[in-house]
Formats: sequence, C-alpha cells, structure tokens
Amino acid sequence: MWLGGGIISRHSKYALLIAFSLIICAVPLSGESIFDTQKLLSGHYSDNILHKNTKSINFNEVSKVGAATKKLPTVGKLSGKAGLTKLQKYMNKNLNHANGGSSSAGGVSKTRSGDCWGLAEWSGKQLKANGYNVRIVQGRSSAASNHRWVQVKINGKWVNFESSLVTKKYGSKPYSKTCAKINKVVKYLK
Repeated sequence: MWLGGGIISRHSKYALLIAFSLIICAVPLSGESIFDTQKLLSGHYSDNILHKNTKSINFNEVSKVGAATKKLPTVGKLSGKAGLTKLQKYMNKNLNHANGGSSSAGGVSKTRSGDCWGLAEWSGKQLKANGYNVRIVQGRSSAASNHRWVQVKINGKWVNFESSLVTKKYGSKPYSKTCAKINKVVKYLK
C-alpha cells in the first residue's frame, strides 16, 4: 500500500486501519470530549463503547473475528471405539453441519463446518491418519438421496461413524446413530 510516497507493510497497514477506525469512532459529532485517553488505554471503559454522539465499537466482536481465523485444534491420538467417542466429542465441540457448506476436508478445516460429504471426508481422514481401516459410504435419508458418512472396521466388523449427526445442529447424537441406510460404498481411504 502506498501512502504519502512511501510503502507501508501489511502489518502497518492494519495498524493504521485500526488507528483510523478508533479515531473516527472516538471523535464526537458535537465536538465535545468523550474519553480520557489514559482511561481508554487502560481498559477503564467497558467493551461496548457507547455514546449518543459516536459510533460504537464492540471489542468482543473484534476478538471473535480473530478467533475464527485461528487454526483448528488437533484431535489427538485415536484408537478403538474410545477413539470414535473422542472424535465424536471433538467434532461436536469444534465443527458443525451446514447445508450448502464445504464438501471437502480442507474446506471443513478452514470454515469449521461442512455438509455431510465434507464432514465424512474430514472425519475419515482423521480416522485413517490414526490407523483405522476407513470407508466413506452413501445412502438415502429423509433429506437427501446421497447422504454420506463414515464406517470403520473394528474387530472385523464395519462400525458406523455418522459425522453429521454428532454435530450440534443434529442434537449431538452418538456416532453410531445413522439417518440413512447404506446403498453404496463411495471409497476406501488409503
């Protein structure tokens, strides 16, 4: 960014943007003084800075934006049925289902939400990375003819891991509860 004939770095640009925003928001329209600078810098004022003659800044919302851009925390080591329960709890806390959301594992990692295809792909990759024998399956549900979820082989049997129903959107159901009957194996994860 060019300003006054000089180049401003990306970080300086953001600092300037924040500074200008604070100046614009803290300058009253009537010309009277609102804030004591020392009190403002020390955090004396509440998170919601409000005055009848000013715009407002909600610093809680600013911190939420920063939190949304942080990396998704790692799941950790998964093993056996206890690992499936651990992944279920992790997904319920950190991810959610979204109609029209991402249908890829990478998209789910970035947005922390996805459709059934994306959540199945994401959870399948987590399980595969932990040594599980994994396949993604598909079936007809009341909402879609091509609903997807994961199955893992434990003790010689395929066990359902319903990656959509474990989310808050669907009431945090147990991983083994499914909403569709399998009619197709989409792929085995290698």
